[in-house]
Amino acid sequence: MKRFWAAVVLLFAVAAGGLYNLFAVSDTVSGISAALAQAQDAAQEEQLFTAAQLTVQAQHEYQQHETYLSAVISEKLLDEVRLGFARTQAGVQAGDCTQLALELAGLRQAVDDLLRSEAIGMKNIF
Repeated sequence: MKRFWAAVVLLFAVAAGGLYNLFAVSDTVSGISAALAQAQDAAQEEQLFTAAQLTVQAQHEYQQHETYLSAVISEKLLDEVRLGFARTQAGVQAGDCTQLALELAGLRQAVDDLLRSEAIGMKNIF
């Protein structure tokens, strides 16, 4: 009977850890994605300075959580996000709001892919 309860406790701990991970990744990704959405809107309205500030804010938030994200998410997905931030910085440097809006859309997609990779499903269980 002790083994049964030990297994139940262990199963509960694994489930709680998985839910915490999902919450942490979801919270981080939603904050970054919201800032990028605002930056994209600003770029579409030709407000380069505002778009640049919001992009820097999103990148700062990403960098604060990058250590945790690199522990739970594949490096390939994180490399896409890093590349997206580099491309948006190049768009800011070029001063082209149209190109910046396109790069921000791609970056938002890469950030959203981080959350999709952590979605609870059979793929992540087995």
